[in-house]
Amino acid sequence: MGMAAFKNGDRVAFANGRLHETSPGYYPPPGTVGVYQGGGWVQWPEGTTIGDGRWHAPAAALKEGGRRKIIITRGSRDAPRAEFTPHLVMHGETVGIIGTPTRFRDILGRPLAVGDVVEIFNRTSVSYGDNVLCDDGRQYVMGIKSSCDDRIGSAGYWRLLKKRGYDDVKNGERIDGVVYVTRTGRVY
Repeated sequence: MGMAAFKNGDRVAFANGRLHETSPGYYPPPGTVGVYQGGGWVQWPEGTTIGDGRWHAPAAALKEGGRRKIIITRGSRDAPRAEFTPHLVMHGETVGIIGTPTRFRDILGRPLAVGDVVEIFNRTSVSYGDNVLCDDGRQYVMGIKSSCDDRIGSAGYWRLLKKRGYDDVKNGERIDGVVYVTRTGRVY
């Protein structure tokens, strides 16, 4: 989506991990959602870039912010600001807002949320390791996405056992390729 397609006030997500790695002060981590202000200018959440967080971003580095929740506040330039939201990132793409409730439950009946770490078992109780609950518009467990039905909270053939809650995972921790971004600043 080019710059012309964005309008003032649109939510946009930064999608270029390479730019962030080379200039983390000017470009936020991939998946960070900000407010488009016209002419290529984006107001990023406080603390994700240097200064007041208002920086020009190349059109190719932005994508639609989708349904991600952002809260508008006022900054020093009296410009809209997006508040930081803890999220999950994989391959530079946001794969969930940490703590979002799901319909999934583990085998003990405990409710699960996006970011929870679960051990996956098949019907014969063979473990397939730890994975993360994600949400890219559809909620699922990483590694068994095609088996998951988020409308009813079913993992199909698979059984889930909650190992760690999303609030027990540290910023920058990587589980099965998914990175937890729980605070601002560089994590990967």
